[in-house]
Amino acid sequence: MENARTTEATAAAWFAKRDSGMWEPQDQAEFDAWLGSSLAHRLAFIRVETVWKQAHRLKALRASTRGGQVPPVGEWQFSPFFESKLTPGDLPLQKRFAVSILGTWARGVAAGLFLAVVVAGSWYMISSRSLAYRTAVGGTETVPLPDGSVVTLNTNTEIRVALTRTARIVSLDGEAFFEVAKDPVRPFVVDVGNERVTAVGTKFSVRREDESVRVAVTEGHVLMEAKGGAAQPLARLAPGDVASADPGGVLVRQKPVAQVEAEYLTWRQGYISFRDTPLGDVVKELNRYNVRKIRVSDPAVAAIRIGGEFRVANVDAFLRLIQQGVPVRASEQDGFIVLQHD
Repeated sequence: MENARTTEATAAAWFAKRDSGMWEPQDQAEFDAWLGSSLAHRLAFIRVETVWKQAHRLKALRASTRGGQVPPVGEWQFSPFFESKLTPGDLPLQKRFAVSILGTWARGVAAGLFLAVVVAGSWYMISSRSLAYRTAVGGTETVPLPDGSVVTLNTNTEIRVALTRTARIVSLDGEAFFEVAKDPVRPFVVDVGNERVTAVGTKFSVRREDESVRVAVTEGHVLMEAKGGAAQPLARLAPGDVASADPGGVLVRQKPVAQVEAEYLTWRQGYISFRDTPLGDVVKELNRYNVRKIRVSDPAVAAIRIGGEFRVANVDAFLRLIQQGVPVRASEQDGFIVLQHD
């Protein structure tokens, strides 16, 4: 199965061949087919083009070397960007690291063009703006991003954000609500589990739990794709669509936007809502927000169906209400709150 590293290598190979002067019509047709088969392919090629444009920052300069040849590693010099009068030991750590990467890759790459792409890619990874945010169990946080987008993180969630000239990429572990600033030339991509969710300007939530991913859209449109580079998208989602994806496939349900807000997004106000929901599922959801965990070991108790709105941080209030409304009692056992038949 194709992975991110393979995709990047293929994109670099296509770029090198296209600029080699040996580009035939058949090559163009095959390249167009590869490029159009997946958003991952298109993003990878854009990244390669971008880093090549920045390659002048890391030049290999040698007066006696003929065009098209790479000088020996020991004769690499600094471009003006690195202030050539400095020695490597005088450079800041970030620049020394970039030069070190140059030497390492130069020993193993034969083609000068491909070497330049890889070297520039190393600098690209260093210089791209990268941010990370995390919430604790029970916490939520609203984070404005430099591009104008706003992300609200739910409990125990981590995101890593990479902002470049060609894309805005967020890796998500947990649950978050995205209010994406419009930028037609830089798609907003959320990598989560085995899926990739892409938008330009929209509002949607993404939640990952084990091997399942849920996307709920309240404004605009988003595209769900498999990370492996499947030729067809998994789903195209509009406002009111809720998509649930797992290894078995994707299910899309259409609901009024107000219902989507009420069922899936009230956590932003500090409470969660249930309607005719098994008690076991309610407990599982509340446990996401609290260090004090509730346990239901009796299947008959777990199957009791309840409804209501509960503050996520107030376990004691939930226990009082549940014991008043259904025939169960709560007790402390082995560090857990255990619900049993009364």
